[in-house]
Amino acid sequence: MTNLHELLTKVGAAAAPVVPYERIGIALLEDGDAVRSMLLPRDSGEMLPEPVQSRCEYSDRFWPAVDGQPACVRNALVIPLELHDVQIGVLWFEARDVGVFDVGQAAALG
Repeated sequence: MTNLHELLTKVGAAAAPVVPYERIGIALLEDGDAVRSMLLPRDSGEMLPEPVQSRCEYSDRFWPAVDGQPACVRNALVIPLELHDVQIGVLWFEARDVGVFDVGQAAALG
């Protein structure tokens, strides 16, 4: 099990009582504007890598600004990840249905 897989597994287990998600994902900025994303379905132990994409391919709603608040985007709850006031990526939870998340759930994870 990779460190990232273990991290998402633990975050998902801790969030499960508060956030009704089907998949948990993380997108991390790499060199320049490259973004590497990984998904972990709730009922599967298998990590699903996504192709590396450019940051500009992501909606600004899906990628909150530095010091930004969590956002609900269709069927996802998106939480910005920062390190020393620099955005390093986003963590998100996905549901099958639209509208199941609210930003209060992100605050409850806090």
